[in-house]
Amino acid sequence: MADAFTDEQIQEFYEAFCLIDKDSDGFITKEKLTKVMKSMGKNPKAEQLQQMMSDVDIFGNASDELIEVFRVFDRDGDGLISPLELGEGMKDMGMKITAEEAEHMVREADLDGDGFLSFHEFSKMMIAASY
Repeated sequence: MADAFTDEQIQEFYEAFCLIDKDSDGFITKEKLTKVMKSMGKNPKAEQLQQMMSDVDIFGNASDELIEVFRVFDRDGDGLISPLELGEGMKDMGMKITAEEAEHMVREADLDGDGFLSFHEFSKMMIAASY
């Protein structure tokens, strides 16, 4: 495959992405891109920004799908996923996990230590799991 990136190039892309993704939510919004462009002395038009975003949208509708998956797990609709909700959702998807395993998964991804997964924490966990 001639178009494959080297490990070094991938690392450079990741570092550049992290510089733009200041809140570490795993997404670069038009607002974040605008801020970075302006800090570089550029003032792109809205159409140019939209084109740039479209050109590099490697996830396509993945962010919308991630929101839908989050809502499936967030059974009580409070914007958080408890270990119980995570375990039930996994079982509904045919994955056999124990309550302890669900608690462990939440602990591992729970960045603020509240015992629940916010959408931000859930999306980081899912993105990390896809690599």
